[in-house]
Amino acid sequence: MKKYLILFLVVVIILCSVNNNNIERYIDNNNIKNVAVTIVGVTRPNSERIKKNIQNNIKYFKDNYPNLNFQYYLVTYKNKYTDDLKKFLDTIEIKYNIIGQITDEYINNDLNISLKKNDNSNTPTPIQNTYRMFYSINKCLNMINYTPDIVIRLRIDHEIQNFEIKKNLNNNIYYGCKAHGGVNDNIGYSSFENMKKIWIKPNLQLINFGLQKKMNNEKIIKKMIEKNNIKVEDFNFKTIHYQSSDEYFDGIKQWSRKNRVFECKKQYDL
Repeated sequence: MKKYLILFLVVVIILCSVNNNNIERYIDNNNIKNVAVTIVGVTRPNSERIKKNIQNNIKYFKDNYPNLNFQYYLVTYKNKYTDDLKKFLDTIEIKYNIIGQITDEYINNDLNISLKKNDNSNTPTPIQNTYRMFYSINKCLNMINYTPDIVIRLRIDHEIQNFEIKKNLNNNIYYGCKAHGGVNDNIGYSSFENMKKIWIKPNLQLINFGLQKKMNNEKIIKKMIEKNNIKVEDFNFKTIHYQSSDEYFDGIKQWSRKNRVFECKKQYDL
């Protein structure tokens, strides 16, 4: 009888340690309750994929952190898929803003930098891409009308496979991942105050400086963080990054053109 009892307990322990998606659970967070999730980026490769990303990411946070209250905020740019996306967004609990495409006029008003083209076409340069990221995240943060304990930065074209919210968070730390000489520009989280210090519009001067020095986005974000005396700490995450195969999407040259898996300190093609 004792032997069968031990065997039963072993089976129970094994079953409890594995969830259906083989994803770690991090639910014992001691000093946070309210979380704002910002979802920003281009609606691509199509509206169906983006809808699945949003549904799956909301489900992931709900299933893995049932003790936390999540509010969702989304900013994307109007294109041929956003009318369909809007119909979906109206059916779920999410605040959203579908804004116009970022043009040279936006950038000329904010950045003191020459928008040199590689040719005579209207093809945007990496300057537009960097500016668009900061502009839209700033827009998303401005939609948050309360003070959450932390704010998460996600891309709209990412699907979460694993996302660790640390226990006993330090308000002086930006939880990200070191990459390409700086800090990963696609994902991260920190206190609301820290996120505003990093992504708010007055930092455009520093963006301007970084672009003139031909820094990548990761190095510019690192400069933002250092300027505010915030420390960086890695956290465990895994996401699938869905891209279209087009060379240009909404007028912006795509750096990837293929689906990829990103993990902290790792990235590889599907």
